[in-house]
Amino acid sequence: MQNSYSVKNLQDLENFAEELLKWLQDNSINCVLLYGELGVGKTALVQKVAKLFGIKQKITSPTFVIMKDYPLQNSSVFSEFIHIDAYRLKNKDDIKAFDIDNLVKDNKKLIFIEWPEKIFDVAPSECLSIRFTVDHKTAVRELALSLP
Repeated sequence: MQNSYSVKNLQDLENFAEELLKWLQDNSINCVLLYGELGVGKTALVQKVAKLFGIKQKITSPTFVIMKDYPLQNSSVFSEFIHIDAYRLKNKDDIKAFDIDNLVKDNKKLIFIEWPEKIFDVAPSECLSIRFTVDHKTAVRELALSLP
């Protein structure tokens, strides 16, 4: 998998989601940290991944409930898809009730976390980080991938 991707439209994002999901499964990575400003495409990526799993519910950012989980029937690798949005959290203690550390340790759960900087000082070693930036003139998104 490349370290950087340019996303010009929703089809590019869907293609990236397909490659990302295959890479996560092949490399036994179950946690993805999504960094970037509001409106840059973090939730859109989560929606594309959910679509690949056949999740029928409308995927919206769980800004107010913090976490949503979706059971997976058609995956041989993951049993549950978890979407976390830490945007509204004031400090790292606010996330303790969700037991993120144990969630990440469960390799059957695929976890996407928006605004991870609100809950982690250092990204967990089990997680892939994706940093979204956008060129506001062209609307092209750049996605930079890294492992801690």
